[in-house]
Amino acid sequence: MSYHYQEAEKYIKDIYFSETHDSQSKLNIPKIIEEKLIKDNQEKDSNYFSQREGVVHVSSLYRCLRGVVHEMLGAKKDSEMETRKLGVFKAGNLFEDFVVQALGSRVVHAQREYRYKYKSIELVGRSDFTIDDEGTMRVGENKSVHSDSFWMREREGTLIAWHNQIQLQVYMWLERVLNNNNWDGVFSYISKDDCTVIGAPIKFNAHIIEEVVIPALDIINEAYEKKDPNLAPLPPMVVFSDAKHQYQKNWLATYCEFHESCCGKGWILEATNLVTQRNKELKAAMPNPHAGKKVKPKVEIIN
Repeated sequence: MSYHYQEAEKYIKDIYFSETHDSQSKLNIPKIIEEKLIKDNQEKDSNYFSQREGVVHVSSLYRCLRGVVHEMLGAKKDSEMETRKLGVFKAGNLFEDFVVQALGSRVVHAQREYRYKYKSIELVGRSDFTIDDEGTMRVGENKSVHSDSFWMREREGTLIAWHNQIQLQVYMWLERVLNNNNWDGVFSYISKDDCTVIGAPIKFNAHIIEEVVIPALDIINEAYEKKDPNLAPLPPMVVFSDAKHQYQKNWLATYCEFHESCCGKGWILEATNLVTQRNKELKAAMPNPHAGKKVKPKVEIIN
C-alpha cells in the first residue's frame, strides 16, 4: 500500500473549511483565555500591586521615570493594558514558578518581599526566591524570554541585560539595608520556546546602587514631592542597538503607559520615521556591505 504525505497534507487542507471546521460551535477558547487573563489581573495581590501613591516598585527603576511619577500621582493611563501584555506577564509567572519548583529544597524563600522608606517615597519589591548555594545565601531572579534573547546577550557580550541587573542589584542592596544580610545573587533566563536556561551567580556591586539607583530614586522623589512629573526626564524615542547594529524604537518609551500624554499621539509614527531615516543613513555610510566591517554611528541616541 502506498502513502503520499504531500497528497495527504493537501487533501486535509482543502477540506478544512468545507468538512472539518465546525462553524456552528459556540466554543471560543481564545475568548475564555482572554477573560481569565483579565480576571486574574484584577484579582492579583492588591496590597502589593495596587498601591501607587508614593510607592515605587523595584522594576520601575528601569522604566521611564516620568511615567513612574505619573503613576505614583494617580494620573490616567493612555489606555488599559492590552490583553497580549497580560498574557506576556502570565507566561512569565508560569515559567518562573516552574524554575522555583525545579530548584526544589534549595529554595529557602519564594517571593521574598521588600519595603524600604526612601525620603518621601517607599520602594517595594519581590525577588523570585532566595537559595542556599552550599552555605552561601543568594537572592534569585529569573526572567522568561524567547530564545533570540539568548543570542542577544551573547552579541552584547553580557549575560544579563542592564535593566535586569538593576533589579537584582537592588534586591541585594535591600537585603543589606533592611535585613543586614550580605547576600549575593543569582540570575537566570528561561526560554519560552524550549525551557533552555542560562544563568550565573552575581556579586553585589555598590557602584551600581550609587551611580544608577540612588540618582533615579532622587529624581523620582523630587518629582513626587513637588507633584511635577516633568522634573523626571523622558527616555529618548530612538536608540542605537549595538547587538543588532541598527536604530530602533526605545522600549522604555513604547512600554510607558503615559508616553502618549507626554509626547502626543503621533510620537510612535515620528519615532518609526526617525528609525527608518537613521537606518538608511547608516546603510549608506557602509561602503562595502559584504566586507563585514560595521560602521559605528556618530550619534547613538536620538531625542
